[in-house]
Amino acid sequence: MIGPYLLAGDIAAAAAVVTVPLIVLVLFFQRHIIEGLIQGASRNRRYQGMKG
Repeated sequence: MIGPYLLAGDIAAAAAVVTVPLIVLVLFFQRHIIEGLIQGASRNRRYQGMKG
């Protein structure tokens, strides 16, 4: 039901529909996410050393 008459169950179902695929994507791509974070951190550290 759409409008001001949403029930708590409807909100919980909508939250699950949005959250579950995001969790699946993060778990599927977690290696790439971590590699990108590490690569960005090491690149940033390298540039900071060149400035100082």
